[in-house]
Amino acid sequence: MRTAEALSHHRNALALAREISEPLQEAKSLDGVAHCLDEMGEHHDASTTWRQAMALFTTLHHPEAARIADRLRLREPTTANGQPLPRPS
Repeated sequence: MRTAEALSHHRNALALAREISEPLQEAKSLDGVAHCLDEMGEHHDASTTWRQAMALFTTLHHPEAARIADRLRLREPTTANGQPLPRPS
C-alpha cells in the first residue's frame, strides 16, 4: 500500500513539474513513478516511464541519464528493432 501512496505523490509532483515547466524535476518525478511501477510489477510501464525520464535527463546533460540507460539495458538489452539501447553521451 505504501508503494501506491508513493506513486500518487510522484504523479502529483510530475504534474506540478510539468505545470511550472521544470524539466529536471519532471525527469526526477518520472524516475520516481517508474520505480513505483516497477515495484508494483508493472514492468513494461516502468520501462516506458524510465525511457521518458532518460530522454529528459539526456536533454539536460544530466548524469542520471546514464544510470537509467544502464538499468534499461539490463532489463531490455535491445530496442524493438534489435539494436542495442544507445547510452546517452
